[in-house]
Amino acid sequence: MSLPILQVHHEPTPIDLVRLFHRTSAMWVTHLAEGESLDAGTAYANSELAALPDANNFRDAALHDRLSAGEVVEQVESHYRQQGARCAYWVMNPSAPPAQTQPLIDHLLAGGYRRQSDDIYYLRKVALRETPVSAEFKVIPARASYRLVEQLAREAHAGPEVDRHVEAALRHLDDAHYDALLGLSGDRAVASLGVAVTNRRGVRSLDGFDPGGHADGRKAGRHGNTWHKWRAKHSSAPTRTGSQLC
Repeated sequence: MSLPILQVHHEPTPIDLVRLFHRTSAMWVTHLAEGESLDAGTAYANSELAALPDANNFRDAALHDRLSAGEVVEQVESHYRQQGARCAYWVMNPSAPPAQTQPLIDHLLAGGYRRQSDDIYYLRKVALRETPVSAEFKVIPARASYRLVEQLAREAHAGPEVDRHVEAALRHLDDAHYDALLGLSGDRAVASLGVAVTNRRGVRSLDGFDPGGHADGRKAGRHGNTWHKWRAKHSSAPTRTGSQLC
């Protein structure tokens, strides 16, 4: 007796997408810093990578135990001073009610932080099609050439902290949940694309460079009309004005 094959398709809700976005973002920063639990959330700090916001940030922030917003901010800033670093940005706990996050947001905004929002895109399916490519252009796994990964990182982050950005780029490759590709023109890397995955369904493109070697931070793969069928505006803020953010 043959049995029918049931095809079950679970469409993620906006809440699912926000949750997966936060989970993948947290996984991303753990490549660069260890998290330490404080009363109001988790602090990621790495004084050796002090110039990198993703190595120094406070996540899942929410008020608890009758602490005021001012007391929480002072506790967090004191923790970073002890670590020899500075908190580059805060990320609110997406599961906490507004009563536990809004007073903290208001306090941070009044103290000189600014709100930063991210677009979360959901790709339902991939339309495969052949694209003409130059015979000189080829794609290889990024882990096949750490030298070329370093080359791209140096071109994208020229400046006094370039060595720290190179170190961060190489650290990300140590995570098996992160897949990255390099685009080569001849023997030179001209493009990069990386995707971090959580629970198979939480996929986030995290970096990209155009053929000119210019970085667009994590926006390069995450934004673009060809990617999205559904979009949610999500606020992950606040971030302090003047911080060097990706």
